[in-house]
Amino acid sequence: MALYGTGRERAKPFMGGCSSVQGELDFTSFPHTAPVSAKFHSLPNIILEDKGLKKAIRELKETLYQKENLALLRCASPKLESKVEESYSDFVVRLQDILQEKKKSEIEKLQMH
Repeated sequence: MALYGTGRERAKPFMGGCSSVQGELDFTSFPHTAPVSAKFHSLPNIILEDKGLKKAIRELKETLYQKENLALLRCASPKLESKVEESYSDFVVRLQDILQEKKKSEIEKLQMH
C-alpha cells in the first residue's frame, strides 16, 4: 500500500480501487505506476518512531478490548472456551471430542490396573 495524493489533499491509502479479494490475483491488471499528478508523502513521525508498530498494536488491542464485545462460550469442566467466531455447534463438537478422548484415556488406565 502506498500513500500518495495530488498535493491538495491529505494523503490517503491507495488501494487501486479494489476491496478485499480472495484467491489468486492477476497483478497484470493493476497499475504499475502512480498517477502523473501524484506526490508521495513521508510517513508520520509517530509511525517512524514506533519500531515494529508495537505501541500502535498495543493501543489498538486496548481500544478493541474496551469498546468491542466478544461473545465466547465457556465450559467449566474441562476448562474450555470457544475460539473467536466459533459457532455453538463447532464448540460442542470440539468439547465432545475432548471428553471422548478423556473417557478413552480413563478407561485405558482402569484396564491396566
